Amino acid sequence: MKDIIKFTGAKKNGKCEINNPLGKCCSPIIQETIDKALNMMK
Repeated sequence: MKDIIKFTGAKKNGKCEINNPLGKCCSPIIQETIDKALNMMK
């Protein structure tokens, strides 16, 4: 997760509505993507 935050800037400043093109917090999207990837590896 630290690498994702480092490379994407996610979860850093809480200005998701302004900075994220989706206009919402990206944390749930990132977590969902990580969970899917981990499940695919099983």
